[in-house]
Amino acid sequence: MRTRLITLAGAVALCVLLSAAAWGQSMADLKKSTPEQRANLQTDMMRARLKLTEAQVGPVRDINLKYAQKMQPILETSERPFQEVWELKEVNVGKEAELKKVLTAEQFKDYLTAKDEMRQKLEQRIWEKKAKEHKQPTPD
Repeated sequence: MRTRLITLAGAVALCVLLSAAAWGQSMADLKKSTPEQRANLQTDMMRARLKLTEAQVGPVRDINLKYAQKMQPILETSERPFQEVWELKEVNVGKEAELKKVLTAEQFKDYLTAKDEMRQKLEQRIWEKKAKEHKQPTPD
């Protein structure tokens, strides 16, 4: 169960890079957001972090919206966690391929670094939450 949770969390973090989760919102909040909201937030964060040019902003926003829309049905279901992980990975591969065409080599490298940082932070939060849930009260 724990491995499945970590795998799912990692896949979610990969696919919602620079999204609402980056601002500390919960997955419940993420699921309530629209694809347009997620795409706009991702684009704004990418603009700042990757120093997008004005010419890059439109294509990046279009890519983010396209893949946020593809992710919506996956986010709305939670009955097939292993299938969701696979679908999220597929969405991420397509998104990265399109972003790589728009971003410079340095920007894409920074994108991958940011994505990895987010994944690590999300995994850490999951481990901390699980540790708190399983922590036994200490006798006084």
